[in-house]
Amino acid sequence: MTINTSLPSSNPALRKAIYDGCLFLVDSTTTSIALVEAVKAHVQAAFGWNFRNECLGLANDEFMARFTETRIAVREDKTIRRLIKTLMTEVGFPANENAIDVPRLRAVLPGGHKIEAAAPVYYAHRDTWYANPASQINWWLPLHEVDSENSFAFDEEVFNIELPNDSAAFDYNEWKAKVGFQNPSPPKEAVYPKTTYFESDKATHVICKEAQILLFSACQLHKTTENETSLARFSLDIRSVNLSDFKAGDGGPNDDNLSKGSTLTDYHHPKDECDTIPS
Repeated sequence: MTINTSLPSSNPALRKAIYDGCLFLVDSTTTSIALVEAVKAHVQAAFGWNFRNECLGLANDEFMARFTETRIAVREDKTIRRLIKTLMTEVGFPANENAIDVPRLRAVLPGGHKIEAAAPVYYAHRDTWYANPASQINWWLPLHEVDSENSFAFDEEVFNIELPNDSAAFDYNEWKAKVGFQNPSPPKEAVYPKTTYFESDKATHVICKEAQILLFSACQLHKTTENETSLARFSLDIRSVNLSDFKAGDGGPNDDNLSKGSTLTDYHHPKDECDTIPS
């Protein structure tokens, strides 16, 4: 299956297509470019103008310390939150109909897959195995152009197939209390759901220009590509849930998800104040 570049005529049709397993790549817009520039400003403040290269000269501990601070700055930036809501509305996802997770900055360093502590980053997984709703839609924006050697990939052939995995050991409430997403020093007993059923030779690899928007279901099986290039990869994750779909039980296939709890409790909901940032 290829990544679609033409969107359905209505948002309900787009959401259904995503729940059915379609991948969509949206061209960059004035707002997505502004969003990426706002995120890049934080990254450049931490690592320098040529951040993809300059961050490589740091010791791992120093990189993680700066990156953790940058993640927090991106997450708490009210301008970034406003731009996300504007972008979603432009693409047809009205902010008053969707719950939105905090924005998450991600980085993949060259050779990072060789670091034992970073192994969970490269596990093949569905986001639903981490207690994310089956109606969740992921928005992925690269801060620079990416190709098949420094992005990530989907195994679309197993989208509707139940896969053996260890999501039964994942409890979101326990995870929040003891681990937390993007924790630079997780405890050794932290659970990162995964499966070994990922056929890389059949996978759909993401090729994307800066500030384009990739939309996909939380039920898609995907994994980070091992970065064998000479530059770091930086990207932004946004997650949204249409609340009507959630209440109606709509979403992608979710029969192999055995995780406990729900991340939706920590999303920013339309009823919340405009600038509220979940703790």
